[in-house]
Amino acid sequence: MTGASTMSWRAALWLAAWLAMPAAQALAADRDQPTQIRADHIEANQQTGVVTYRGHVSFSRGGIDIQADQVEVRSRGEQLQSVSAYGAPVRFRQQADGARAEIRGQAARVDYRADSRVVVLRGQARLEQHGDVFEAAILNYQLDRSDLRAEGAAGQDRIQAVLTPRQPGRNGSPP
Repeated sequence: MTGASTMSWRAALWLAAWLAMPAAQALAADRDQPTQIRADHIEANQQTGVVTYRGHVSFSRGGIDIQADQVEVRSRGEQLQSVSAYGAPVRFRQQADGARAEIRGQAARVDYRADSRVVVLRGQARLEQHGDVFEAAILNYQLDRSDLRAEGAAGQDRIQAVLTPRQPGRNGSPP
């Protein structure tokens, strides 16, 4: 299939139920938490606000963790603007408050936009929660609303969703 792929109505229905689970936000104080980064090498440019970390990079802020080969952090003043991570693969994890399980993802590239709290996974992207798995060329995930949008790539595999049945009321599943 060429162009952007879309999920089937069945997958969309399951996804709607998955997103309607009890409200579970990212750790409430994520925005107020310090950013912690470890790497083998660091290059910083104060004029542009870009800091590049290379080699076994570990980025964490509140409940968000990113492991990558290289991470570029963009800031304006003291405010984090965005994080772009590259690797083979980059691994992403978000610990959530409430009943929802931790969210895990991986891709060749992961972009995090601090202002909108959107994570974009690109290149063999995979996102997991509660045993449900979504795979696509590009996955856009809005952390606060748990909105997920998947896109296929021209001439490549289509979007795949594996939805695991759960008993009502268990593990944050809808009753």
